[in-house]
Amino acid sequence: MADAEQFGAVFLDHRRDDVPFHLGNCRLVTGRVVLVCGALNGGPRFKFTEAVSFVVNCETQAEIDYYWERLTSGGGEEVQCGWLTDKYGLSWQIVPTKFAEWARDAAGFQRVMHAVMPMKKLDVAALQRAYDGK
Repeated sequence: MADAEQFGAVFLDHRRDDVPFHLGNCRLVTGRVVLVCGALNGGPRFKFTEAVSFVVNCETQAEIDYYWERLTSGGGEEVQCGWLTDKYGLSWQIVPTKFAEWARDAAGFQRVMHAVMPMKKLDVAALQRAYDGK
């Protein structure tokens, strides 16, 4: 069963805290990402879909590589455009924080998005070249 501690171990700056109110078996992992464990305890009847995903914003390619490797390990699956599905079926978007900067220029961002489409794990250097028109 998916558990906050298992996910929390992936994130370098996490800590586990009890939710300050009682709501079933909920816990929070705070820091880079927030997970509400009650959502992870749906059992076999309730499956995860891409309708809900967690986003991990990464400053560097090394961070993208780190989270990509850990979240796809043990049976996860690479998807397209910086998305992956972990071994529990949760969808994740592992993306560079540079997207916010690139989005300020419509033409440059269009080139970035065109470069994103064939990628699975995002390559920040390749995306920057696309933004720069190279």
